[in-house]
Amino acid sequence: DFSMAIPAGWEAAAVPKNKSINIFDPSASGTKPLEQSQVFVRYFTARTFLTLSSVKVLVRRELTVAGRPAVEYLIEKKKGYPNFPNQPFWRNGQHTVIDIRATDAPESVFYVFAKRPDLPYGIFIAMLETLIIPPPAPAR
Repeated sequence: DFSMAIPAGWEAAAVPKNKSINIFDPSASGTKPLEQSQVFVRYFTARTFLTLSSVKVLVRRELTVAGRPAVEYLIEKKKGYPNFPNQPFWRNGQHTVIDIRATDAPESVFYVFAKRPDLPYGIFIAMLETLIIPPPAPAR
């Protein structure tokens, strides 16, 4: 449950096979939205920030995004692991990911925003600066 602005002309589409959102530039090279992907959004539920065992963390930096705790990673998929299914090709190489903790509850959703390597960092951060994560609904 979040909202954010994306650059003019870009589109967002659900990827139901892995419960993701693909933010893509239809004018980019490629014929399919996953080939034109600029930012790929996933999520997980956990107690703390996590990384997959199939990726190597090259750099880890804590920060705040949308008033929420976040961690920026420079990661790459380890050799010997299969490519990630139903995701952009660039997710299988070195790229930047920012994980954002959505709530302060012990068990929280974490949003994962992955940046295509050749997307300028400033555009990625400008998008995240518009991110709104609404507070959880009060318990009844």
